[in-house]
Amino acid sequence: MIKFYVFSNLSAMREISGAGFRCSVLVSRESFLADTVLVTMKKARELAGAAGFINGLSRRYCVLMILMRPKAGADGLVCHDQGACLTEKETVFLSRLINDDVVKKTMAEMGISHSGYYKLMHRLLDKLGLENVQQLRAWALMHLSV
Repeated sequence: MIKFYVFSNLSAMREISGAGFRCSVLVSRESFLADTVLVTMKKARELAGAAGFINGLSRRYCVLMILMRPKAGADGLVCHDQGACLTEKETVFLSRLINDDVVKKTMAEMGISHSGYYKLMHRLLDKLGLENVQQLRAWALMHLSV
């Protein structure tokens, strides 16, 4: 389901609601957000039905789109231009790897075993097509803002 959010802009909310879409008003002290419309959807194919309307909005407002996973409470995703999607757990693991956290400390804080630590590392290496931990650290440093 597509949902629109506007930041203290009631005219944009009326326009979106008038087109038959769900719209909520968020309050922000930041003035630059007044011309911003946030669009969330659970499935990419939902965009097809609203593409024309969103294109029209983008001529007047800054439109940000977020694709959300349909299951509530599931791990969040971080997608990058190479096409791999990382779960929230994998992202946290990579942030600890970048910061050179000690293996035992990372295992304790993430609640994983010693073998789980290395399984996660190898899964990430395979998923991203990398060969060693140094490449994984470099990749994470370049692609994730952690």
